[in-house]
Parts: sequence; C-alpha cells; structure tokens
Amino acid sequence: LEALIEYIITVTVFDQVTGVSNSASTRLIMSSGSVVAVITGGDRAVSTASNEIEVSASASYDENIPESSGSAAGLTFAWNCSAITSETQASCDDLSSILAAASEILSFPGSALAEGTYTFGVTVSAIDGRMSTASVELSAAGVTRPDVSLIGPIGGLTTTSTKTTIEAKVAIPSNGEETGELESTWSLVSGTLPVSLDEAASTPLTMTRIATRAEGIVHHDLVIQSGMLIPGSEYTFRLEAQYSESNSDLGFASLTIFTARLPSSGSIQVLPTSGMALVTKFELTALNWVADA
Repeated sequence: LEALIEYIITVTVFDQVTGVSNSASTRLIMSSGSVVAVITGGDRAVSTASNEIEVSASASYDENIPESSGSAAGLTFAWNCSAITSETQASCDDLSSILAAASEILSFPGSALAEGTYTFGVTVSAIDGRMSTASVELSAAGVTRPDVSLIGPIGGLTTTSTKTTIEAKVAIPSNGEETGELESTWSLVSGTLPVSLDEAASTPLTMTRIATRAEGIVHHDLVIQSGMLIPGSEYTFRLEAQYSESNSDLGFASLTIFTARLPSSGSIQVLPTSGMALVTKFELTALNWVADA
C-alpha cells in the first residue's frame, strides 16, 4: 500500500444455501513515513594533507520509498558548516561553493580546512516538505594520519535480538609505497554492557597488521553479539588507528547507535472473560502496543 493514499476495503459474505449476501466496508488511510537524514563515517579525525575528504549523506532515505536512498529517492540536500574550535583561523569560507552545490556528497581537498574542529550539518528534504537533519564533527590537523570512517545500522537504530555490526574502513596515507605496522583498536565511549566489550564482541577489538600504503583501505569491523545491548539505550563506539611511522598521528572515528525499546503501554483483551472448556470460543486482542519504528 502506498503512503497518503485512501483505500476502501470491502468484504462480501455469501450464504451458499440461500444465495443471499451482505457486504461491509471500511476506509483505510496510509500515513506518511519519515525522512531520515544519515551522514556516514561518524565523528572523525582528518588530515589537512589529504588529497580528498568526503562527507556523504547519500545513505539518507525516505520511509515512503524503501527501494531507494539519497537523491535517487528524490531527496534534496542543504549543507552547513561551522568551525567550533579555532586554535588557528579555522573557518568554512573555502567551502562555500561546495556547500552551495547542495549535492548529497561533499568532496574537497584537506587543504580547504585549517587545523581545528568543524561541524558539518545537512538538512534532507522530500518534495512534500518533510525533512530531517544530521551532523558530524571533523577534527582536522596538519599531520599524516589514517582516515577512519564508520558505518552503523540504518538510521542508527538496532535491536537487541540480532547482532549489531559497525563497519569500519581505515584509509592508509597514500604518500609512498612503504609498508608498516597499522594498529587499530575499538573501545566503548559511553553506554553500559552486561559484560566487557571484549566479551560482548564476536570480532577482535585490536588488530595489528602489515599494511601497504598502496593497499589503500583496511577493514576492521565491530560485531556485537545478540542479547548484549540493553533495550532503550544509547551507545557510542570509537575506533582508533595509527600507522607505525614516527610522523603518523592517531586517526579515529566514533559512532553513536540506539537500541530499540521493548514494546510497551499495551494490554490484552479476552472476550468473553469466562466460558466452558472445549465449547466457548475466546477472542484475544492485543491493544495499544507501541514500539520504536
């Protein structure tokens, strides 16, 4: 059924003995879903020496159009940027034309940012005016560092009954063909688990490997086993990565996810409330239960 469409459902019952019939109808109006703004990558550290920094809202979606996302779903994007710390003369002035282009993906050289911390925000809108916002923080420094980006559950919402996966990509600095040791480590920044993060995860928290700069990307996903997250809670996870060279600084990214609350506020109705075993037909109805979408 399509959103914002009114449907009339009719049922007709026939008596096969007498041939008579009767009908009943009801009206059903489908409500509209939400627009959900998503910026992938998480809050993260970037280098002003990077050839390209990407901030993407292409994973944003319209619940009315489940088969598409981003601009393919007819969504439009309005970006904003602000410098929230400025040990130097940090500003977003050099990004004005890129922000004004209103693309689903911002792509710009690291040199467009002075050292400091920036907030990038996006307002994602549907053609009928429904909208949603999202933002991330980028911490820029003029050092060589791995570029860490994270992708979590769609809309940042997960359930406790299934495993939760946060995908992580670590981009190796691309200046040279050298190899070296790359170490990346996951940690829990906020939120409560019934056990340690090491016990809750089915993947290793720390990974050390020989990485070739020409290799480009290293993956280090975090998978939390089912039943380990507490319903109705908020968790922030952080991945740190550092290349072994002396001139490589710490790269990091963090991502916040939410666990769905247990269904609540409902009741169950039984009619009739008494009867005879194997004779009385009982009708059980669950009423007014609510849960996270």
